[in-house]
Formats: sequence, structure tokens, C-alpha cells
Amino acid sequence: MFRKLIALSMGVLGLTLASSPALANPPPPSHHEGGVDEFLADQAQRPDAPSYRINIFDSDRAVDALMSLSVTAGVEALPTSKEVAPAPAPAPCVWFCHPTVYAEYDFISSEDKRENGADSDTNSAVVGFDFLTIYDILLGFTYSYSNRDADESPIGLPDNENSHFFSLYTAKNFGQWVNIGISGGYGYTSLETVGDDSGNEDTWSISPFVGVAHTWGPFSASVTPTWTHTWTSIHDTPPGAGTGDDKTGKITIPFKVGYALTERLKVQVTAKYIGITNYNSSTPDLPEAHSWANFGGKLSYQACKALSVYVEYSYDAFNDSYSNHNVHTGFTYAW
Repeated sequence: MFRKLIALSMGVLGLTLASSPALANPPPPSHHEGGVDEFLADQAQRPDAPSYRINIFDSDRAVDALMSLSVTAGVEALPTSKEVAPAPAPAPCVWFCHPTVYAEYDFISSEDKRENGADSDTNSAVVGFDFLTIYDILLGFTYSYSNRDADESPIGLPDNENSHFFSLYTAKNFGQWVNIGISGGYGYTSLETVGDDSGNEDTWSISPFVGVAHTWGPFSASVTPTWTHTWTSIHDTPPGAGTGDDKTGKITIPFKVGYALTERLKVQVTAKYIGITNYNSSTPDLPEAHSWANFGGKLSYQACKALSVYVEYSYDAFNDSYSNHNVHTGFTYAW
């Protein structure tokens, strides 16, 4: 009798557990969707943010254009016994002089070190032109397209971004040493999360710079502190998170040293300090580094008098949040 009561009790208990809705259909594991504040902080403070990259590209391009005087090669020319009359001084530039078109392809491989981060690859193309106008003022226009394809985010943030950026820049050289300029522009970015449209963002940026640059025979050097400030508006990102705004500032101090190996071949090494001057507070889910360094090298070859091609590599170092490898290749064509 006792055994029958135990068997009956066990059967009733098993039936009760099996019929329990909570146990029959266990709830799915909780998935935290990142809020718009997390996304804003993650976007604006990344080393590969397109708004930051295009403004730095403009300041680099402006300094290179203002320094594009003839550079003596590392191997000096043999002396000649003939007396050669000095070349006539070039006529002053009026309104439209020395136009240059350029294009560049960029690839960035980003390893996200954060627990809730996502590794990504970025492919980007840049095209533009500039020229000297009255008083030897440089004016330029740049267009950039970028696609960032990331692994699926553990906290549901967008993992695919397509960006279009348009920018204008101007600069002038003073006393053959000092370069002063500014760039600014607008960018539109569409966002996807696991293949679905998850909103868009509008970005305005301004980037003043001032620095010194000079050449000594085959050597050249420049240091150009640049301050980049961006205003970003997010619309419905991630889904249901609503809208948000962000203001972020970054200061970049690049130091470059170049050497002309021959009349056509030139090498350059670069060291940059990057620091975020104002930012949204980092969240525990997505901590952000506030300063890091970038080291790189560039090899350029002047194929003919007008055409120059180059390839460049750099690495973002001392960054606790990201490990980025950056490759750039492009050309300039000047008349």
C-alpha cells in the first residue's frame, strides 16, 4: 500500500510539472538591445569613424599640396661647367592655378577588444580635387563613400553602415613654414541590424588646423595639430530606441618626416596622437578609449611629372578598445 501511494504521488507531481506553462515553454534567453546613447558613444569615438577620417584626409591633403614644391633627391646632381641662366620667377597665381585631382582606396580591419564589441572591416573610396586661387589660397572638395561590415553585435547595435560624406577645405601657407586651414562637411549614414533597416544618421563636422612644414633638400617634415568637432543626429537607432544627438571632439597631432630616395621615389614615416576632447560618458556595456596613437609609413612614386601614386599602412596603438590596421592606396594628378 505504501509503495502504491509513493508511485501515485510521483505520477501526480510529474503531471503537474509537465503541464506547467513556464516549464513547458521556457522563456528565451534575455537579449539586451543597446540604447541610442550606447550607439552614439560607440559611433562617435571609434578610430575608424568616417567623419573623423574624411576631415583628417582633408588636412593631410592640404598640407601635402602646400608642400608640393620641387624636392631635391637624396643623390645630388653632378656639378656642371656650363653657366645656366636662372629660371624666370613664376607668375603670381590668379583665381585658378595648379588644379589637382586625386583618388584613394582605404581598407580598415578593426578588432574590437570589448566584451560586447564587434569586429569589422571597412572599405572606403575617396575622390576629390583642389586648386590654388588668388593670394595662393588652396580650395578643395572631397567626396567619400564608406561601408563598414561588422559581426553581429551582442547587444543588438547596427552591424552594417553605408556612409556618404561631402566636405570642403581651404588652406594657405605663410612664410614657407606655417600652414593654416579649415575643412568642414556633411555626411549621411544608413544603418542595418542583422539585415534590417535600423535608421540613419546625419553628421556635420568642422576641422580647423594650424601647423608648420618645411623641406630641406631631400628631407621634409611637418606637424599639424588638427581639432575635429562633429554634431551627429540619430534617427530610430536601434529599432525602437528613438532619436538622439551627440557632440564629439577629437584632437590629432601628426608628426611626419619624409625623405626623397630618388627624384621619383619618396618614403615617409608618421606618428600621431589622437585624443577625445569631449564625449558622451562611456557605458559599462561599451567602454571607450579616450586617447591612443597611430604609427605608419608611406611610399610614393612619381610616375611622371603630373602623376604620383602611393601606398600607406598605419596601426592604431595603445587603444584599450580597438586594434585597427589601416591600408591606403591612391594617386594624385596635377597640372
